[in-house]
Amino acid sequence: MPDASAADAPIDRRILPVAVVLVTWAGILAAASRYAWAFYSDDAFISLRYSARLLQGRGLTWTDGERVEGYSNLLWVLGCAALGALGVDIVPAPRILAAAGVLALLFAIARGDDGPDPHRALSGGLFVAATGGIGVWIMGGLSQAVVASLGTLFLVAVRRGSTPPWLLGGLAAALTLLRIDGFVWLIALTVGAVAAGRLGRRALGVVGACAALAVGGQQVFRLVYYGDWVPNTARVKVSFTPARAFRGADWVADALADNLVLVGVAVVAVALLRRRDILDAPI
Repeated sequence: MPDASAADAPIDRRILPVAVVLVTWAGILAAASRYAWAFYSDDAFISLRYSARLLQGRGLTWTDGERVEGYSNLLWVLGCAALGALGVDIVPAPRILAAAGVLALLFAIARGDDGPDPHRALSGGLFVAATGGIGVWIMGGLSQAVVASLGTLFLVAVRRGSTPPWLLGGLAAALTLLRIDGFVWLIALTVGAVAAGRLGRRALGVVGACAALAVGGQQVFRLVYYGDWVPNTARVKVSFTPARAFRGADWVADALADNLVLVGVAVVAVALLRRRDILDAPI
């Protein structure tokens, strides 16, 4: 009889090849991150100041005077503070969180419906490792890499179909709290999952309830703690002008250009799988 394929092999025989593939992708990401070692976003230090003052018992504040919500990533600020409370130097704390999030994503992608899957580890890990922005933002000190990881984890969990609704809801809540615009990404992901027939009514209800609870809870906290309806970042950065629109379009174009190969592969994949449920595809 012919040998079983890697995907059909017993779980214990699949662990080693999956581990080798994941270590390889992790090494490539580490090399890319090392290339960007000197990069640390100025905005990251704003979040770290709030984390540091929280650790000092001064609350989520910028100064000792009027309370101002100068961050847009509550969960990130709290995560950095949590690592600081464990004795980790607060400056590398964001990099540790980002690396952990990306590694969790690699492991989640590599897991098939019945255990470790070398095919998923190879193809999915390739896409993660080939996304240049991931390695850069592991070093950058902000939450972009983890936002990407959480969004992809949400899709991976939805695709499996057996993921408990409460876990989907937890991912949804985390995504909305990780960045103030996280709900936009969640809506896009949820609409896609519903359109593909992968998210049932019960799971959709739990996801919506958890996301609403997270957003509503933060809004109540904002009103009580800061006495304002919107964060200070919204007053400074949010405006709808032609100049802002063109600038945003330039950023989107730059992002697409930086990942042109991946965009091309995605377009071809969609064309080839147009008659199939894309969320069922191995990649």
